[in-house]
Amino acid sequence: MGDSLTQIIDNWVEGVNTSLTADRIPENAAAHGYNSAFAGVGQGKIVVQKRLGLALVNATPITSIPAIIGQWMHKLESAGAYTTYHLLVDSLGGLKRRSSGTLVAADAVNPTPFTSGNYYPSFANANNLCFAVNGQEAKKFDGTNVTTFGITRPTVGTLAGAAGAAGSPNGTYELRATYYNSATGHESSASNTATATVTVASQVISTTNIPVSADTQVTHTRVYVRNTSTMNVFYLAGTVTAGTTTATLDFVDANLVTQAPSTTDNDPPPSGAEILAWHQSRMFASDGLNVYYSSIEKPEAFNLANYTPANPEDGQQITGLYSALEILLIFKRQSVYGLFGTDPNSWEVKLLLPNTGCTSFRTVCAAEGSVYWHSDAGLMKMSTPGELDAIGPTYLRETFEDINFTELARACAVADVVHNRILLALPASGESRNTYIVPFNYRIGRFESDKWNPMDAASLGTVDDASGNPLIYLGGYSGQLFQMWSGANDGVTSGDSSKPITSIAGSSTIINSTAAAFNTTGGGLVERAVYFISPAGTRIVRRRITANTATQFTFTPALTELTTSWTYQIGAIQFQWDTPWLLMEPRFVKKRLRHLYLTVDGDMTIYVDVFTNYAETLVDTVSFAAVSGGSAWGALTWGTDLWGEAAPYTGARLRLGRTATAARFRVRDCTTNEAMTLSAIGVSGELKSDRVN
Repeated sequence: MGDSLTQIIDNWVEGVNTSLTADRIPENAAAHGYNSAFAGVGQGKIVVQKRLGLALVNATPITSIPAIIGQWMHKLESAGAYTTYHLLVDSLGGLKRRSSGTLVAADAVNPTPFTSGNYYPSFANANNLCFAVNGQEAKKFDGTNVTTFGITRPTVGTLAGAAGAAGSPNGTYELRATYYNSATGHESSASNTATATVTVASQVISTTNIPVSADTQVTHTRVYVRNTSTMNVFYLAGTVTAGTTTATLDFVDANLVTQAPSTTDNDPPPSGAEILAWHQSRMFASDGLNVYYSSIEKPEAFNLANYTPANPEDGQQITGLYSALEILLIFKRQSVYGLFGTDPNSWEVKLLLPNTGCTSFRTVCAAEGSVYWHSDAGLMKMSTPGELDAIGPTYLRETFEDINFTELARACAVADVVHNRILLALPASGESRNTYIVPFNYRIGRFESDKWNPMDAASLGTVDDASGNPLIYLGGYSGQLFQMWSGANDGVTSGDSSKPITSIAGSSTIINSTAAAFNTTGGGLVERAVYFISPAGTRIVRRRITANTATQFTFTPALTELTTSWTYQIGAIQFQWDTPWLLMEPRFVKKRLRHLYLTVDGDMTIYVDVFTNYAETLVDTVSFAAVSGGSAWGALTWGTDLWGEAAPYTGARLRLGRTATAARFRVRDCTTNEAMTLSAIGVSGELKSDRVN
């Protein structure tokens, strides 16, 4: 008998690594991990588990089932208390807010303030208001009403003054007007000067044809005057309620103190603004070419002559703005700049990264003092301006290369601060949706999985619950919202998840299951994943449900090899964990592989695929039944006698009986409504002697 060999892995601190081949990754790393997550983190030890699922928020989808393309949290302060709004933008132009288990119009009078289409919103909170731009419109929300971001200045028209009854004004005066919102304190830029002056001799000025705004946020019109002989600027002389077209102005020149804004100082943000950021008490907005900034403490007051260039000659569009690391980060597709300084007189734009940019502002987020975003090469991290940590290509190159680069404007990310993760949703190669999510654990500094695929994610968002705990939400492509990391399935609230297949129709796209009672409430099973499992369990195929009745569901794309002998699981979470190559040393010497050992917590049948000799060809699939609270080694694998006392996990010893130079294993589970944790995996064997072939 040869020398005994044993290798056990009970610590996955290196996470998932697809950048290296399985024979090159560290022992404590996985070659692949689908729907896997870290568990039992502590003291330098990490075990893995099947990720938790998605809980449906609104059973009734948004009317006409649009995609939920944007999410934002706005906290409105009133009398020292805060009201939290979970705001959602859909692809039909609607702005919704989450209200318990429903999504309702944020403003019932103006339910669709945005243009229909995939115009992704960029949000910013400032001065107790929520602002949003999408390249088509610029809007704000005050907790009740959706109105225009900024106020367009009046057209002077036929505004005029005439001498009236006896009064204080004395001299020749010019007139201007502005629009004013008394709720926010914002005032538009001033109109042009009225065509005609008015001359009075100790008389009031009777003004007529005061401009009227159609903008519902305008509460008043302000009239300004300038004595052409004694004043260099215009001063406020009178205020009238919106809609009023006449006023009598009686004032003493010396008592006029409020100066009028100029004709350009308080304009709305630039037309076509796509990205917002609130930085150093100013609102910054980009139209993709320039970075414009508002007056300090006045987020709606832009002078469009005031903008900061960031090397406009490089031919790159601005793809993101983000306030972090005490600077304003300006992202382009192939570079990153930083705006340093405290005011326009001291600002300096510096190139931070010349060869790495950002694919979409929707992917930029921050956690624990670091900024994360998606570049063409994968997930990036910056903790100090100009110092790049290319975590994506370092650990997950294969995953970040398998994407649709033409659809990366759809990509989005969010920081899950409760679980110390960055969640990045991306479109897979050939897809026009975000079809999977990549979780990076920033506390450990490793990826927990190379792919989560719960449901296609049109948006991701983080919103506090009533206790202030930040929860993560996924906005779907058919008008439904889901809370992430909740429950043991993906969005199935009731009804059957699996019944025998009665027949298959529609060129392998329709399943009839007459014994089933599928959920048909609201959106039913639309967008849920269904996993088809071959009779031997060796093949599992994922598809997306597009419609269902109580006994039938339709899926896409077709699965031509499907037969009635297959089974299916709706809303299941397919777990997979691929070990590195084990028992490699001595590398070129054959070994007799005796047993595979696993420690698993869960109630399901676990399948383990076996690979040998550094080849990707499957040589065997073994399985065992895991039982929570079963024996330490399980009666099913060691015989009828229990080995050890009851434990909260199942220990399995599976006979291999193979000869190979090395082996690796793929642990799989696709059981609906069952949690699962993999604590340890090991293999035993012995070196073969020269006399044994």
